[in-house]
Amino acid sequence: MTMRVRTLAAAVACAAVLAGCFAGDPERATPAGFVRYRGEGYTFAYPAGWTLRRATDERGHQLLHIDGPDVTPGVSLGQVSVGRERPAKLPFEEQLGQYRALSVMSGRKVSVDREVKVSGAERAHRFEAVQPVRTSGGQPAQLQIIDIYVLTEDRTLLDFVVRAPEGGAATARLPEVLASFQVRPVERGQG
Repeated sequence: MTMRVRTLAAAVACAAVLAGCFAGDPERATPAGFVRYRGEGYTFAYPAGWTLRRATDERGHQLLHIDGPDVTPGVSLGQVSVGRERPAKLPFEEQLGQYRALSVMSGRKVSVDREVKVSGAERAHRFEAVQPVRTSGGQPAQLQIIDIYVLTEDRTLLDFVVRAPEGGAATARLPEVLASFQVRPVERGQG
């Protein structure tokens, strides 16, 4: 593991421990220069000026992507993605198994694979990895990725992901994005 990856992992771990990811907590203050996003069953903050887009995948799952500015064609300063499936179609262990299998097939090197506590969640699991990618111009690059899978008490599956070029997570302020993530109860009639 490179020193940059260790530094990112330590910074993110500290931020997550200090801030927590708790549904019972009052909504955290939005960091200066950030915008708060409130989704169905979750909330987080991201840097102002980043581009937000919503989509639905081929299976009808709700997707949210927020991209920072490009640092090189095809690679942004940072990215936040949230996938939401309600109700979760696969058992949680199968979702985690799919992540592990896709990691092997794509060349993603997983350095962290562990259960975590997220208040308001029935289960939560964290993966940290480095993924080889190519820029639009075909140049190789490495992305640092942190995935947090959450299964809520109402059977919603959330996949909260932050990504940045290797060594760029602090520049993109992704530790603050990750620390701002909170699972929130869905009001009746939503979802």
